[in-house]
Amino acid sequence: MESKNLIDVLKKQKLNLENLLGAAKEKQKVLINNKREELDTVGKQEEKLIFRVQQTEKERIAVVNQLASRNGLNPKAIKIGDLISKLSTTEDPEVIFELTNLEEEIKELVAEIKSTNSRNMFLIQHSRKFIEYTMKAIFGEGKKSILDRKV
Repeated sequence: MESKNLIDVLKKQKLNLENLLGAAKEKQKVLINNKREELDTVGKQEEKLIFRVQQTEKERIAVVNQLASRNGLNPKAIKIGDLISKLSTTEDPEVIFELTNLEEEIKELVAEIKSTNSRNMFLIQHSRKFIEYTMKAIFGEGKKSILDRKV
């Protein structure tokens, strides 16, 4: 029964991560198209999704700890892969198959989210450098400005 709870929590987390990935990709489009108004909206959406991921992660940890304790494993040092291996001796093969698939899908989603966020950080840093360069070109570096400030 607890294995089914773990499956439910992992499915919920997978959905949360898919939504977070969608928001990260939307943020990338907004950054590329320089739509500052939409950036705030996407940022708030991302924050809500991150909160959901955190809450679901707490649920997952609680379920994994219960399963680990009941199967003689140390709840503090358990990984889902280890737990699945232990459960494979007592659980229905379909349950193990589903747990294994969910674990892999979640790992792939997390990797894709990290990659997308790295690209987003690059875009943000590039944009900042461009703004700094533009400001220095307009106002100078404290020495001589191209524009006459008397104007």
